[in-house]
Amino acid sequence: MSSASLPASAWSPTGFAEPRTRPAASPSRKWGIRLVFLTLLIWPIGFVAGIRPAVMALTMVGFAAAVGGLKSPSLGMLGIGLLCTLEPLTNALVLIGTIFRWNTLNYWLVLIIVLNGIFLIRRNDLQTRLLEIWLAVICLGLIHSTDFNAGVQEILEIVVAFGLLVYLWKAAGTDDEIWLWMAYLNATVAAVGGLVFFVVGADLVDVAGASDNFNRNAWAYLPVVGLFSICLGISRASRKGQLVLAALGIVNAGWVFMVGSRGGAFVGLICLPYLLAQMKGNTRRAIVLAAWAAIGAAVYVSFHDRLEHSFERISILLDKQADPRARTSGRSDLVLAGWRIFQEHPVFGVGSASYPYYWLRMRNGNAMTGYGFGIERPAHSGWIRTLAENGLVGFTFHALYVLSFAVVGWRKRREGLFPLGLLVTAALAIAYISIEMQAKGLWFLAISATVLFHHPTAGPRALARRRARGGSVSPGHGAPA
Repeated sequence: MSSASLPASAWSPTGFAEPRTRPAASPSRKWGIRLVFLTLLIWPIGFVAGIRPAVMALTMVGFAAAVGGLKSPSLGMLGIGLLCTLEPLTNALVLIGTIFRWNTLNYWLVLIIVLNGIFLIRRNDLQTRLLEIWLAVICLGLIHSTDFNAGVQEILEIVVAFGLLVYLWKAAGTDDEIWLWMAYLNATVAAVGGLVFFVVGADLVDVAGASDNFNRNAWAYLPVVGLFSICLGISRASRKGQLVLAALGIVNAGWVFMVGSRGGAFVGLICLPYLLAQMKGNTRRAIVLAAWAAIGAAVYVSFHDRLEHSFERISILLDKQADPRARTSGRSDLVLAGWRIFQEHPVFGVGSASYPYYWLRMRNGNAMTGYGFGIERPAHSGWIRTLAENGLVGFTFHALYVLSFAVVGWRKRREGLFPLGLLVTAALAIAYISIEMQAKGLWFLAISATVLFHHPTAGPRALARRRARGGSVSPGHGAPA
């Protein structure tokens, strides 16, 4: 008998066939499955007890995972991503009352920054340096600010981006599958959460304290962050995984549209072509388009009234014959006021967080419609706020930061990163038309792209090399001390 015909057991020292060993599951897979399961277990509570208890429970899970990230980077990144996704619901339904509770996540991220100060000081990539310079300009704006406390709050809303950088950088160096499971988790949280919200939680005037915090442009970022996460992870998914993520993507796109935020709808819209481009094969794209059509039809039939409201808001915006105030919900006055403030203080602006003070004292006229006259109003636009409060200097570094993602993506186009850079630049540029810099979902996208651009082991090319060698990154590699 030839050796080739011997049974497998003959080659085993014990005479029995050696069992095939499966590779150990990655940390992100282990934690991701558990967190997705918890999400599917907790969200249905909202149908029975109301949306607030469900959001509170998920927020506690997110904070627990973020704290666990001190030991397990993958768990920490999943927890932070969960909190960034839930932030619009958390701010309106859970963290209401005192300033301390509003800033709970901000304070935690500041602590993470302090613990990893040396690592952040050593960062020398283009995005981090531009963000540091832009933040320094805003800090200098405190010198002549009319509201010091509000100025500190504005700075806090930006500085937390460095805490996100610590979390994402650590996890990206330890786990090849982290972006994929981040996509599964955040997309599921947003998709199921959107269903709960529109079934039992959309009429927030009945929720104590929530109506004052309801901002359509901010609330739209629950499903928008789900779309961002899918964009970041879909290229690493299997064929079936891509189909699952694509289905979650169209559900989240539907929720974005139904919220009625025109700014959020435009940001979500640019994610869909990116998702199609990242999928491999025309057949798969055709299947996804057919699934999108079916899911979109189901959402339309189920929530026809709310979709009609969203269509009306977009049609008014595009109607050139309509009143400017009706077309923009009064935002045209905020833009004109910001432009006038900039003209009077063009270099350094009027100081961080000073826009409401100058708005209150501004006279109507010259194409202004009387919106919010005699009441302090925020700029409701990151571009206008920076232009008015920090002048041409602040606006320049703000614009350079947004543009830098497309520039770095182009430099790394051979690694396939130009579409991601273009997506981030477009998303930030559009989002800052209707929302300021407080949305952590935008920072989550920007910092994720920063990590994928500059981390030595997280980019597509490094991942492809490891897969070709049949290896993976060892735990802890690339993580800051």
